[in-house]
Amino acid sequence: MDESKKETKVCKYCQSEIPKKAKICPNCRKKQKKATGCLTTILIVFVILVLFIFIFGSGNNGVDKETIQTAKDIPVDTFKSQCQTISYSDLMRTPDNFKGNYIKLEVQVSQVLGDTNYVVYTKGKDDSKEYGYYGDQYSIYDNREDKSTKLIEDDFVTMYGIYGGTENITTITGESKDIPLMNLLYIELNN
Repeated sequence: MDESKKETKVCKYCQSEIPKKAKICPNCRKKQKKATGCLTTILIVFVILVLFIFIFGSGNNGVDKETIQTAKDIPVDTFKSQCQTISYSDLMRTPDNFKGNYIKLEVQVSQVLGDTNYVVYTKGKDDSKEYGYYGDQYSIYDNREDKSTKLIEDDFVTMYGIYGGTENITTITGESKDIPLMNLLYIELNN
């Protein structure tokens, strides 16, 4: 390869040979963009991935991993006996007062959103199990160790878990609203 080839490059726009250090092509007068290396691209993707994980969390939603692990270390029957039934209105009015509390819900699964997310309803005032539950709405994140029992839509379930505060959702009509959030640890099917 001769010396002139090493000192030149090809313009990205007009394809003419130009000096290697040229920032603007002398022929077409277009600015030459500096090529980004593979390492830069990988670094950018890595930073975006880390930010995504930080923003969207690890599925523990509202409580830290230690709180969930501590609860999982409690014998199942003991944990269930420590769970309280707290009214929907109390959870919504003062969510910070109950965040991290062990709670119990008797609900019907209305939507299964992947393997670990559910939307459920409590029993309404005039609803019977025969026709379904259409009361208060909750968002559930499944942190169960044993997921061999899959939840499906219309299941009637008693859920035991940790209250994680509220979560903002967008309804099918486009309305934005906050609903209580539970980190699910154990279930009992009531079908």
